[in-house]
Amino acid sequence: MSHQKIEIAGLHTVAKIGVSAREQKSPQPLVIDITLEADLSAAAESDHLSDTIDYVAIVQVVERISKAGPYSLIEALADKICREVLTDTRIEAMRIKVKKFPIDLKNKVESVAVEISRRRG
Repeated sequence: MSHQKIEIAGLHTVAKIGVSAREQKSPQPLVIDITLEADLSAAAESDHLSDTIDYVAIVQVVERISKAGPYSLIEALADKICREVLTDTRIEAMRIKVKKFPIDLKNKVESVAVEISRRRG
């Protein structure tokens, strides 16, 4: 099987995320990058959306899960997104990077991020 990649870069969303009460008080901005691995040859030939991974639907999944918090850890959020996205059996592998801008570390760090990869099987 041939594998190509779909990349969703710089997806901006929000989540109630963090360990401190201050972080949990209100939604914080997140920036998420996702790379999906799948066989895209049918879509390349047919030029039909039904033959590929609909990145708009993936963005909607990420936004729904992010806003459904609260989450203590960005690791938990990233894992939950992976588990749901990989229910599409056409996706063979996925990499996600979730970046947040912790208010408890304002003026000390620009951002913190977690990156995880999952492969079917």
